[in-house]
Amino acid sequence: MRAKQRLFVIQILVHLIHIILVLVLELLKFLQKNQKMMNLTIQKNQKMMNLTIQKRILQMMILTIQKKILQKMNLIIQKMILQKMNLTIQKRILQMMNLTIQKRILQKMLQENRKGILLMVLQENRKKILQTIL
Repeated sequence: MRAKQRLFVIQILVHLIHIILVLVLELLKFLQKNQKMMNLTIQKNQKMMNLTIQKRILQMMILTIQKKILQKMNLIIQKMILQKMNLTIQKRILQMMNLTIQKRILQKMLQENRKGILLMVLQENRKKILQTIL
């Protein structure tokens, strides 16, 4: 059961990593196009200082996007793990409850069977005593 859970979590992680890689590639393509256009306009109109400022801004944007993606991934993974754990715990509780109920039913059945057997033995003993007396 745990192996299946681990496999499930690993599969989810692989899918999420694939999605992130695709998003990062698309973001890099987009950023490269933007950077080329910005470089052309900067070469015409601005000095070297502006280039470093814009690079820093892009780095900050990338960092914030990466942080948000990681936070979302962590939340999704945590939710999935908690759901699996809750299901496992619920199954165990139900199994324990079922075992307890089954034990009680069997104990009651045994008690009633014992009572029935004792009554039958008593009745037969009475019959035998009455027959011996008569």
